[in-house]
Amino acid sequence: IKLGEDEASFFRIYNLLCKMYYVEGNLQGAYSSFKKAVSLLDKMSIRERLSFSPLSGEPYFFLANIFYYSIGNNSEKEKMESYLIAQRLYQKAKSLYFLDKNGELLYNLARIYYLQKDYKSALIEWVSLYKNMPDNPHLSLGIGNANLYLRNLPSAYSEYRKIISRYERIANSIRKVYPENE
Repeated sequence: IKLGEDEASFFRIYNLLCKMYYVEGNLQGAYSSFKKAVSLLDKMSIRERLSFSPLSGEPYFFLANIFYYSIGNNSEKEKMESYLIAQRLYQKAKSLYFLDKNGELLYNLARIYYLQKDYKSALIEWVSLYKNMPDNPHLSLGIGNANLYLRNLPSAYSEYRKIISRYERIANSIRKVYPENE
């Protein structure tokens, strides 16, 4: 199916609406708009989708975020079902070259893998983020824990030491500012 000018315009409109609703916290409006944008994308050929790149991955990313962050007080089974839906949507956004400026997609995808006990996949995603955020203690903790479960003990130990060193540096800088608190 070749997408016409009207459908391409509608995709852009729904994509903007879904972001607007999402930012406002109107998850129902965001979900509805995301579904419409995604249904238009699903009718496109790969070539047409890539012509919207990185826009074509946005609705999948934001729709995944709804499932990832909106689990609330659900049962563990319901949480995992939401995470599985989010996982599929994050993977789709990633396959469409979504521009993950702050690493949220890869971090969330890694956490989902980790919760599923797929430590190798979690490690791959966290390590890819680590290159751009080497001082992020959350990444070091994730990498350390995944390595621990994979029995890569020297690597796990190294990541845990990085976290400890980072917080020791912070504590020392606080002591310099407030020496009376020692």
